[in-house]
Amino acid sequence: MLYTARLDLREQIDWLIPRLPDQREIVLRGEADYYGASAEIAAAVGLAEVPLASGTWLHGWTYLNPTMAEAMAGYKPSSRVHLMNKSVQQDFLRDAGYPNAFAVGLPVLYAKSPDVERRPRSLLLAPFHSLPEVTPHEDQKRNEEAFCEYALGLRGQFDCICACLHASCVKTGQWIETFEQRGIPWVTGAMTSDANALRRVRVLFASFESVLTNQLTSVVPYSAVNGAKVSIAGPTALFPPIESFAQHPYYQKHPELLKNFALRHPDRLKGLYPELFVEPSDAICPRDWAESELGVPLMVRHEDVARLLGWRLVDGDPVWEGVDRRKAVSLFGWLPSSFRSLDTIEKVGQLLDRDQVAPDTVIEHLKAQREAAKKYEKVSKADSSAQVELERIKSSWAWRCIAKPLYAIEKRLRGKK
Repeated sequence: MLYTARLDLREQIDWLIPRLPDQREIVLRGEADYYGASAEIAAAVGLAEVPLASGTWLHGWTYLNPTMAEAMAGYKPSSRVHLMNKSVQQDFLRDAGYPNAFAVGLPVLYAKSPDVERRPRSLLLAPFHSLPEVTPHEDQKRNEEAFCEYALGLRGQFDCICACLHASCVKTGQWIETFEQRGIPWVTGAMTSDANALRRVRVLFASFESVLTNQLTSVVPYSAVNGAKVSIAGPTALFPPIESFAQHPYYQKHPELLKNFALRHPDRLKGLYPELFVEPSDAICPRDWAESELGVPLMVRHEDVARLLGWRLVDGDPVWEGVDRRKAVSLFGWLPSSFRSLDTIEKVGQLLDRDQVAPDTVIEHLKAQREAAKKYEKVSKADSSAQVELERIKSSWAWRCIAKPLYAIEKRLRGKK
């Protein structure tokens, strides 16, 4: 179900329902597919089908600092590409033996931006969602009754109150009866296997003036980055007992992470984020904070994400438009599985165009990359800016995949004269 079946409740949100994209269920092949992330990238670069991603893409926000690299990456250290939203996560993984960790922002930022009018005096309720692998709380309600009663008390402040439920809760029937008994309509928000999930939640958060939740989750920065006021208030969501998570594959693999549940205590979080734990009447939109947390300053082009996910010479990418793939293979003998969004790499890509490629030109370009690194190495000890520039070069795709094996490439190119 996408929304309440009660016609009287549906009338309250007849302005909202036409805005929401339909669910389009997909087969999940890896984390990059969650909530339609890879589908959004494929659509943006003009691909009719979504290729299999060879890398991972962290799908949700957390306020916890990384402590276990393998748990965060989902794999043991390797050359596999891992995408995330923060530089601290990128550095943590690289230090742990994951050289292809890149901070590019969370997938929700790459979903189509909604063009909708925000409804004044409207409130979206977004209660903490369940997980299909976790058995419900003993009372089956997890403070549902108390939270809904709290929401009812806000009707004098808002002309429209609607609830947004995760597909997992809708499937198990949580929250639905409790909201409907109190005359509060609801819609389905995100579903993990929905290709339109990210743009769906963006439309929701862009449509309401305020968003109210009962736990600090991704809902908070997602709402704020889409311009909504955010409030964490009312009865706190009750977590199921720790032993209830025994069937969840993630915690079965990393049981030591269950201790992190102690870090979610409301008193601790209120001390860290006092501006968020306020009544809806005092709520603000912490947009700058949300953009920083989700990785807006680190965003790259959709084409660059496609390269990082291992989609080689992606269709619809103007940099590679008209490239003769066979010539690229014959020149280099290989094609790397990922690319960084650096001007140097874009120039190399353009030089490989069948009408422009010239081995001498490519050789000179590669030499310039190497000479720049040499130059900065000589002065980096005494010049902090040179240290930064050297680090940028050494961590770039150009250095790792082109400049490092420079002599072999030059030899191969010269053999093609």
